[in-house]
Amino acid sequence: MCVVAALLITLNTLLPNSMAAEESYFIELHIAPDKIARQFDSLPIGYVNIVNEEGIPLVAKDDLEINLKSSQPLTATVPKKIVIPAGQSYVNFDISTIREGDVEISASFEDQVVSAMLKIGGAKQISGDFLKLKIQLPTSEGHLNTEMPFAVYLEDIDGDAIAPSKDLTVNITYEKKLIRSENDTLVIKEGNYYAYSKIHILDKVGGAFIKAEAPELELDAAERINISSTKPTKL
Repeated sequence: MCVVAALLITLNTLLPNSMAAEESYFIELHIAPDKIARQFDSLPIGYVNIVNEEGIPLVAKDDLEINLKSSQPLTATVPKKIVIPAGQSYVNFDISTIREGDVEISASFEDQVVSAMLKIGGAKQISGDFLKLKIQLPTSEGHLNTEMPFAVYLEDIDGDAIAPSKDLTVNITYEKKLIRSENDTLVIKEGNYYAYSKIHILDKVGGAFIKAEAPELELDAAERINISSTKPTKL
């Protein structure tokens, strides 16, 4: 049985109308993945980017400083400040998990505030035949000559991420003319939810596919990335 599926996290952005009219840009915050096993470690799963009103990524002309905050610092912590470097449209940051629980991570820039939830713990073991393989991207929109993190995981019939009872190999294929993955093979470790890697977007505009296959379970998943070119914006 083969299953083709994709997942995109959507978050709300709070922005005064006056700023939207004057600047026409937004910051977005994503956590990919947004649910992790009871794995107390520092994980590179936070992602802040800038887009225009249509959701198309923009490239920062100057360094852009973003403030971060955790609603439950005894559960998970984040850096106080991160910087989207000049010439980039996003920045990754680590989230340090301390104990199980739900935590809200927020990012702010000037009058803009965005937030996302992270769930820590509650991993399930594989049971039953109704499994799906998923690819999780922080966004389906990409910009020339930038990078994007992604993760692969298993989902059960209830829509919950589950942990394999033994290491699971996942093969990655993609549109080589448009993007490049840092890894052609990923392994979801026993007892963990996810395996992580990074996509490098090359110098051509278009629609690029990325596909994940788990031969042992006869499962696959696919996602599309729309690659655009926009002029750098001064923020």
